[in-house]
Amino acid sequence: MEKIICVLIGYLCGSFLTAVIVTRAFTGKDVSTLGYDGNPGMANVMKNVGFKAGILVLIGDIAKCVIASIITWCLFGKSLGQLVFLYTNLGTSLGHCYPFWRKFHGGKAVVTIEAAIILYSPLYGILASLAGFAVVLITKYLSIAGVVIPLIFTCIAFPLFGKEAGILSLVLTILSFIRHRKSIYKDLTGTGFKTDLVAKVTKKEEK
Repeated sequence: MEKIICVLIGYLCGSFLTAVIVTRAFTGKDVSTLGYDGNPGMANVMKNVGFKAGILVLIGDIAKCVIASIITWCLFGKSLGQLVFLYTNLGTSLGHCYPFWRKFHGGKAVVTIEAAIILYSPLYGILASLAGFAVVLITKYLSIAGVVIPLIFTCIAFPLFGKEAGILSLVLTILSFIRHRKSIYKDLTGTGFKTDLVAKVTKKEEK
C-alpha cells in the first residue's frame, strides 16, 4: 500500500505541466499549438519559445519531482528506503505523460525519469544522464537519448541494486520508449528534428 501511495502522490505532482504555464506566460498560447506535436516538455518549449522559457520548464519539472519525493520520503522513507524515489517518480513520470486534466495527453517524461534515477542513485543516475547527454551532442536527437538514459541505468540497477530497483528502472525505460517510439522512428529514418544544444546556449539554433 505504501508503494501505491508513493505512485499516486507522484502522479498528482507529475500532472502539473510546467510547460503549459510557461508557454501561456511567454506567448499567451496553449503549448499544444507549438511544434509538430505540441509536446508539453522542455525541448519543445525551448525550440519554439526560447532558451529562457525552456530552462524555466526544466526547473519546474525538476521541482515537482523533488517536492513529491520529499513528501513520500517523510511518509515512507524509513520503511521503503531509497526505493521511495523510484516509486514516487514512476508516478511523476506517469502523471507527466498522462495527466488526467488534459485527457491523458502529456509529455515524454525525460526530465522526470532522469530525476527518478538521480534521486535514487546520484552517482549512477548522473553517469547515465551524462551518457544520454553525449548521445544528444553526437546525434542531436533528444528522443534516442531519452531511452538510452533509463536503459543504461537499468543495466546498472539489476546487478548493483537488486531485482526490485531493476524492474522499476525497466518500467521507466519501457515508458520512455512508448512515449518516444514515433520520434525514434523518424530519427532512424532521417526525418526527425535535430536539436543542437550548443547552438541553443549560444542562441544560434540549428534545425
